Amino acid sequence: LTHRRAGEDRVPINSLLAVGALHQHLIMAKLRTRVSIIVEGADAFEVHHFCTLLGFGADAIFPYLCYLSLLRVRNCELSLKERIENFRHANDFAILKVMSKMGISCLQSYKGAQLF
Repeated sequence: LTHRRAGEDRVPINSLLAVGALHQHLIMAKLRTRVSIIVEGADAFEVHHFCTLLGFGADAIFPYLCYLSLLRVRNCELSLKERIENFRHANDFAILKVMSKMGISCLQSYKGAQLF
């Protein structure tokens, strides 16, 4: 699922809505175990967004707008690779923290559970 082709004629749908609908459809069609849902979204840019996308069934998230904004950071001595690694590490840690507060120890238990 991607937002990259959005434009005047193509209005993007919220990633969470699309992931939830696709996840439920695949479950009803008994195909969910055969399909991975990868989100390439512009609307996922903070930990809460990542957690809800994972909770509603996303298998991977590529927040391309966040990476573009990291590219345009000024007055920073870190390379782009280091900035992206720091961003990923911080979000991985935050997702684990959210899961641990809910008593969940592995991502597989959290993914698609819709515990919200």
